[in-house]
Amino acid sequence: MSGTKTLDKAITILKLAIDSRRPQNAKEIAEAISLPPATVYRHLAVLEKQGLVRRSPQGSLGPGTELIALVDQGLLHRLLASAARPILAEVSRKLKMISHIGVYENEMVTYLVKSEPEGQKVFTRENEQLEAYCSGIGKILLAELPQQDLDAYLSTGPFPALTDTTITDPEKLRQVLVLTREQGFATDNSEIEPGLYCLAVPLRNLEGEAIAALSASCRNVETYEAEKDRIRKILTDAAVKLRESLYGRWVTKQSTSARD
Repeated sequence: MSGTKTLDKAITILKLAIDSRRPQNAKEIAEAISLPPATVYRHLAVLEKQGLVRRSPQGSLGPGTELIALVDQGLLHRLLASAARPILAEVSRKLKMISHIGVYENEMVTYLVKSEPEGQKVFTRENEQLEAYCSGIGKILLAELPQQDLDAYLSTGPFPALTDTTITDPEKLRQVLVLTREQGFATDNSEIEPGLYCLAVPLRNLEGEAIAALSASCRNVETYEAEKDRIRKILTDAAVKLRESLYGRWVTKQSTSARD
């Protein structure tokens, strides 16, 4: 019976923690259900570790990123966009490049946020979908697909050439995606638009699955090649910062290498 009572307490605490009608902190929950604060903190720690509860910097509680992902992809995307916007603005400031975050859905890339430094423009739009096979974000997310899903995607090729360097052959794209998965980042060498170069890294959830990707793009190939290592580092640091914002203190340092 003790196990059942413990589960009952945890579920009650979870329901109060994710109740959007009145955001509460741990102390208020303890008072509401007449439990010692230490007991509530202990249960909340487990729920937060599993991504079911999320704690704001002010201490108020709400639904965790993993819970949101299970019940509402649209809400997850809005959460990603909100958390990513200031981080991408900083990426663009540091690199003086255009930055994006995008997700893979329905065999396309949906761009959630775009950050453009002054004087730089690119054709992408927020909440717009583009093909996955010819972009940095698309390739890193394709590389992370389960084998069956990737095979299904590649079976829709050959793919239309958007530029002279677009990879249109499914088997050649497969080889590129294998390398992409091994190295932990993707590149777009003027494949979606002539003269536009891009590098992208994954954003992973608590299980190590790529749920989105961050990218930086520029139109100067010399700058892009010379700065590639720095671009990757700044994007990787941004992905770590965003992951910590989404999942809290339980996140260990993110690796952009392939999952085990």
